[in-house]
Amino acid sequence: MLVGHRILHITGYVFLPYHEWAYTSRRGQDGILHTILSNLGSHPTNGGVYVDFGNSGPAESNSKFLRERYGYRGVQIDPLVHDPQNAIVKESLNPNNVNQVLKKYSVPKDFDVLSVNMGTNDFWLWSEMDREQYRPKVVVIGYNGYLPPNDMRVAKYNEKHIMDGTTYFGASLGALRALGDSKGYSLVYCESKGTTCFFIRNDLLGGVVGAQIKPEVVYRETETPAVKVDTNDWLTIKQ
Repeated sequence: MLVGHRILHITGYVFLPYHEWAYTSRRGQDGILHTILSNLGSHPTNGGVYVDFGNSGPAESNSKFLRERYGYRGVQIDPLVHDPQNAIVKESLNPNNVNQVLKKYSVPKDFDVLSVNMGTNDFWLWSEMDREQYRPKVVVIGYNGYLPPNDMRVAKYNEKHIMDGTTYFGASLGALRALGDSKGYSLVYCESKGTTCFFIRNDLLGGVVGAQIKPEVVYRETETPAVKVDTNDWLTIKQ
């Protein structure tokens, strides 16, 4: 278990930037997950359980690395791909069915890693996961790095909304941080390309929680160019 001063070793401004590397993840998430899980007191090689909400099939995912290299077990839930060899099931996830789908695949209450990388509706899927039924140790989730770190906006849920090269998608880091707070999680890092952030469950942090890690400290702006869209469709999340 992480205690006191050891929080310094898993925050973006001290340690984690030096541990970004990719095995099957799109960017440096594999190295970050390896480092976080190691610092949680259980080396990844001991195995664990993951759940991956992904839409990229077996080629690029945050879970393939954990399964193939460290013997994790779990399920990747993909709206387009069915691939039992790679533990991928074809299911259409939405905020209304996310808990039923997790139950269908016998996801345990306490598991190790939740990875949410569906493109634009990630906030709403994590929001509707029952915090009493499912308590992952670590949450890896996409954020909108075109919005400022303390912005509180979220794109409205739309099951047909796809990533279209504009800045209207997903949730700001501030909105996700507020959601994490409400669920008992602390924001600890954003990977250097500005697309993915990491949370750890508060009871694993030895009393040092996310209120001490401000979004602007770990925030990374997205590097990929996008078309800026001015729209009133954003929802504002209350802190």
